[in-house]
Amino acid sequence: VFDELIGRFVLVLVLVLVLENLEPLSNPRTRTSTRTSTI
Repeated sequence: VFDELIGRFVLVLVLVLVLENLEPLSNPRTRTSTRTSTI
């Protein structure tokens, strides 16, 4: 179960990194809003 949680956490981190890298190219404003909402 612990390994499953770590795996999901890593997947979420990767998704966040990808979104942060892609969003600024199209909409920098959405990037800041998503960052504040995720925190």
